[in-house]
Amino acid sequence: PDLADQVEGFRSETQLGSLVEGWVVRYVDGTAVEEGDGTEARPFNGIQTAIDASRGAPTVLLLAAGEYSEAIQVSHSIALLGTGVGRTRLTNANGFTLIGSNGTDARLILGWLSLDGPNGVSVTNWGEFYAFHLATEAALGHGLVLNGVNTAAMVNTAYAGSGEQPVLAPLISIRGSGAAFFKSRISAHGGAGLIAGFARGDVAECAVSHVCPFS
Repeated sequence: PDLADQVEGFRSETQLGSLVEGWVVRYVDGTAVEEGDGTEARPFNGIQTAIDASRGAPTVLLLAAGEYSEAIQVSHSIALLGTGVGRTRLTNANGFTLIGSNGTDARLILGWLSLDGPNGVSVTNWGEFYAFHLATEAALGHGLVLNGVNTAAMVNTAYAGSGEQPVLAPLISIRGSGAAFFKSRISAHGGAGLIAGFARGDVAECAVSHVCPFS
């Protein structure tokens, strides 16, 4: 990730271009009051609160700098854009920091963020996943899990794991998904760096894997 790519206030959704054309834009600031409505003047004070308030509509959440300690769950099209790697941090003390599931026609975008915790991001049964300028540190194993994701592209991303501590979990696990990495780095992990394969139970018939037999 480009650590020098930082902005003050909020990043503009226009950096994502047509990926978020027509989407609702809302603002999140962890230091804001609880009664925020998602406008820039009165932002939400939590990411999950903002996701729930979007009520299934495709939404860009522009995050102020700071640390957001919460377990995030997504099931519809959402983009999370921070001010820059290291300045906007998503953390969770238990499990995955972000889980996306059952969004077969949805688009999930993460950009200009740092994710820290035991595990990073898990996306299952999903349409499209994109990560731009994303740094993930997964102390116990999985930095990124893609399972049944039709299209995934990771650009200028970095993944660090358990360091020298031996672990069974691969830092990146890809099953039954079409994925591409550009200018991305895998480092510091006591297990496998990347494992890719068919969707579970799909080795023989190729009924599930989106890019079978090349998963």
